Amino acid sequence: MNHLIIFGHPSLESLNKTILDEVVHICEANGNNVVTRDLYKMKFDPVLTKEEFCSQTVSEDINREQEYVKNADVVIFIYPLWWAGMPAIVKGYIDRVFSNGFAYSIDNNGIKKLLKNKKVIIINTHRSQMNDYTQKGVYNSISILTQQQIFEFCGMEVLMHYYFDEVTAVADKIALKTKLDALRYSFKNKLLKFSKINMSSNFFF
Repeated sequence: MNHLIIFGHPSLESLNKTILDEVVHICEANGNNVVTRDLYKMKFDPVLTKEEFCSQTVSEDINREQEYVKNADVVIFIYPLWWAGMPAIVKGYIDRVFSNGFAYSIDNNGIKKLLKNKKVIIINTHRSQMNDYTQKGVYNSISILTQQQIFEFCGMEVLMHYYFDEVTAVADKIALKTKLDALRYSFKNKLLKFSKINMSSNFFF
């Protein structure tokens, strides 16, 4: 199967980069083809121009990204939550790549979801405590705005949305390791349920 990973963090020393490495390892270890798009390394331009929006023309760089999405069975997004949302570079990727005519279309019969049969996994890190985000309804809002209004709107199925909370420069390393272990377990189970690949009992991440 083909897995496309969209990575949106500027630092290669971050927990996000550690997560990326783990996810690539899991996917490749299960015999999947993996393509990683490191948006900061690519210097991806997140700005949707007036010309691009009005004419619906697709530039060469966006056509390339759309081909990656088109060829993917599973699209995996890894990025931090900044101000309870996507970094601008990730949002810009959505704005430009998941465009009208590619990810969806609208006509007199309504909205057509053009990315059906594709799966999505989202992995986020953030500084706040999980209880705080839960009580304030932040997770529910993110679910509506990201899972429902972006990916499900285009016909994609969200397999998993996983959060790392309390990620700071002075974060408890043991706690983060525990969360990383939990991610490995959850990700492996979701991936196996979808791909139906049997894994040997002595496989470790």
